[in-house]
Amino acid sequence: MRSAEQRNSIIMLKRNARDKALGFASPYLVNDHDVYTEATASEIVQRIAKEEWTSSRVLEAYIARSAMAQAEANCLTEVLYEDARKRAKELDTEFATTKTLQGPFHGVPFSIKDNYQIEGYNATTGLTAWANNPGKKDACICPYCNIPTFSISLFVARCSTQSCWCHHLREDQCTADNVRV
Repeated sequence: MRSAEQRNSIIMLKRNARDKALGFASPYLVNDHDVYTEATASEIVQRIAKEEWTSSRVLEAYIARSAMAQAEANCLTEVLYEDARKRAKELDTEFATTKTLQGPFHGVPFSIKDNYQIEGYNATTGLTAWANNPGKKDACICPYCNIPTFSISLFVARCSTQSCWCHHLREDQCTADNVRV
């Protein structure tokens, strides 16, 4: 068990890391960003396929919106903007070359609650006892959310009090038939 001082130190370090990452988000501009953030996943993919949009452009709108949400609601824990930007650039480069989408959610940004393990990232569900203990492998839902194969990886892990049904599936139950995206 950690002391109050240790917990407070962890909280301060995690918040500082989050705030630093948030500093790389541009401001949300309604006239520029709403077109992307109000589009459906299908529309995002269709517009990328038609070369009207890029994964990177869509992602930047979502990053700006998530930073705005954080300022208003304190809803983000792990902020993975740089990983998402790297993945979006990879998708854009590959699409420019092959003109082939990488799956049904190509370029669609998304977030994952921080109670799901993602390899290399904390999944604390808000508990400092689980901080600084990155996941060893992805939770069973991650492959069906297109990490990292189809989409933009993820751009944030968010914390909330809602529980999610897939959290209770055993690994052998995690098939495409059982997981709804």
